[in-house]
Amino acid sequence: MKAATRSYLDASQKARTVIRHITCKQGFCLIAEKDEMHASLLSCMLEHAKLRSMIATNVEDAITILHEDGDNVICAVIDYYLNGSGNGLDVIREIEHRHSSIPYVVHTDSLKAASEVTGRFPNANVILKGQDLMRLLDALGVSA
Repeated sequence: MKAATRSYLDASQKARTVIRHITCKQGFCLIAEKDEMHASLLSCMLEHAKLRSMIATNVEDAITILHEDGDNVICAVIDYYLNGSGNGLDVIREIEHRHSSIPYVVHTDSLKAASEVTGRFPNANVILKGQDLMRLLDALGVSA
């Protein structure tokens, strides 16, 4: 197994630990996802795990939420590809720069994007959409 692939698999274990830790905190999960239907599915999964969420479908809204309500964001699920100018990397930069205590998971359907994220942010948790949906459900503490 390639090292890059292994890091994606290991990310679900890290994410599971993060989600279990944050279920005791007040606040909400920021979902930055361009596909509203997918964002709604993630929101329902988080709600099942007793976590509230707020959805942003573009970079600008995600960053606005972080600026205006960043103290209440307890975690984030970020898609690499977002509507508007920029991409998920801009949201990650904002988190790393101003809100470094917020754990985040990058949820993408592109191996190229996943590789770019881990190349730029070595500590990022990346879970691939589709083939890793069961890992994401597990990481969120939701049974299928």
